[in-house]
Amino acid sequence: MADSKLEGMNLPPSATGPAGSNPHPAYCAPRCYADDKHVGSRNCTCKGCHGDAHGRGRKYAWDHGYLKDSPRGSRKPPFGQELLFPEEHPAPIAMPNRNKEKRRIEKIVLEAARNAGAPIPTGEIDGKEPAPDFLFDTDNVGLGIELTELLCPGNSGCVEGQSCLPIKREAVHREIVGIARKQYCATEGAQPARAHVVFSHSMGAYSTKQRKELARSLCDYVKINLNRAKSDRTEMPPGFLAIAIIPKFGDWWHDECVTYTLEDIQQQIAERISEKNKKIPQYRECLPSCARIWLLLYTRSSVTHYVPIPRQIQEWRFSFNFERVFWLVFEENRIIEIQKDDHRSMPI
Repeated sequence: MADSKLEGMNLPPSATGPAGSNPHPAYCAPRCYADDKHVGSRNCTCKGCHGDAHGRGRKYAWDHGYLKDSPRGSRKPPFGQELLFPEEHPAPIAMPNRNKEKRRIEKIVLEAARNAGAPIPTGEIDGKEPAPDFLFDTDNVGLGIELTELLCPGNSGCVEGQSCLPIKREAVHREIVGIARKQYCATEGAQPARAHVVFSHSMGAYSTKQRKELARSLCDYVKINLNRAKSDRTEMPPGFLAIAIIPKFGDWWHDECVTYTLEDIQQQIAERISEKNKKIPQYRECLPSCARIWLLLYTRSSVTHYVPIPRQIQEWRFSFNFERVFWLVFEENRIIEIQKDDHRSMPI
C-alpha cells in the first residue's frame, strides 16, 4: 500500500469536530475616544477599527460600529472586503408621514367620541387647512369639527415662567437616561446592567448642563452600585427619586410622576379652547355662512397624557365662540359637553 502523502501535514480541524465559540467583533477601547479625540495615532494597534476611525472622533466610531453601544448592523466592512457586499444602494426606509399619522389618530378620536355618545353625524370629509379637521354636509347647513388634545397639566410646584408639562419632562428624562446608558456601555469592562429610573419632580426644567450632569450621576451610580446589595448602596444622587438596577442586558427606562390640581385642569381647558378659538374666522371662511363649528377636546390614556374628568366640571364655565365644545376621555370611555359662559364671548 502506498504511503499517504497527507501524513505529517498540519491539517485544519475536521468540520465535523466540536463546535467552537462564535467570534466576537472587537471594539475600540473607550480611551481611544475619551473627550471625543480627533487626533490620529500612527502607532495604533486597535483591533476594533484597525486605525480606520482614529482621528475622526467618537461619532464616526459610533456610526461605523466600532463601539459597544453602536447600532446593530452598523459595522463597517473590513478593509479589502468591501467588494463582498453588493454595490447598490439599500432600499430606502419609508419614514412615517406625520400628517398621515395625525389624521389616523383624529379619525380614531372621532369614532370613539361617537361611540361614547357625542351627537356627531356620519359621512365626514377630511378638512384641509385652514378648514376644521372634519366637515359634514348636514341639512344643507354644514358642520365643521376641530380636534385638539387636552394635555396633562402637571404645573403644580413649578418655577414661575417655566414649562412643566409632563410630556415635555418625559422627553427630557428619556434623553437623560439615553445619554447615561451610552456612557455606561462605553465604559471599559462594563458588566450587563439595566436601570429603572424615577426622577424627582422637584425640578421643573433642565438646562443642557444639568442634563449632562444628571446623566453622569446616573451612570456613576449604576457603576458603583451594580454589585452591591440594596442596603449597601450609596445615597441617591440629587434629581432622582429611585434607581433600580438589574444585572441584565437591555434598555434603560424610566417612570413619570405627575402632580396637578383642579385649578391646573381648569386652566389647561381654558388655554386649549382659547388657542383654537382664535382660528374661528379662518374656519368660517371655508364653510357656509350658517355652518356650525364644534370643538372636540380629547385625552389619551398614558400617564403623561391622561387627565381625569373632575366632578366639578359641570360647575365650570368657559368663554368661547364655538357652538359646542366636547371633551372625550379615552381611559374612561366618557364624553361630556363643556359648559359655555353665556355672559361673555371670547375675543377672536
